[in-house]
Amino acid sequence: RQVAAAGVAGAILAGGVRAAMRVPVWKSTNEVYQSIVRDSPRSYAGPMFGGVLAESDGRYADALDAFRRAAQILPTDNRLTLRAAELAYRLGRPALADTLLARIDSTCVHCETFFQAAAINARARGLTTVADSLLRHLAALKTARGR
Repeated sequence: RQVAAAGVAGAILAGGVRAAMRVPVWKSTNEVYQSIVRDSPRSYAGPMFGGVLAESDGRYADALDAFRRAAQILPTDNRLTLRAAELAYRLGRPALADTLLARIDSTCVHCETFFQAAAINARARGLTTVADSLLRHLAALKTARGR
């Protein structure tokens, strides 16, 4: 029993040391972002997080590119494509936004709820023009589907 307990304690200690060595001490948000990209280069999380950072810095074109990359990596998450479309609207690129939203339309099961919630969220963030654009898109989608 003592040997088994010592083995378990050793395994826990070794795992803790490994985790402590792998997880960088938080120095800045950019350090965390770089760590995510370095540790998981094929993950959507890096581009998504980069998009959030770029958007918060007012670098909307960079944010758009980042969310599009994230959506390419994880195409089943319509929220990533939606964020890219929102940024396209903010940048005055409605044709690109419509193309991105068309991808969502082709896979969306509960589109009406999805777009209504997205418009409410955009309006809550002060993006009235984006919210109105999303609601116009929803109205056009409903018309096209005969609803």
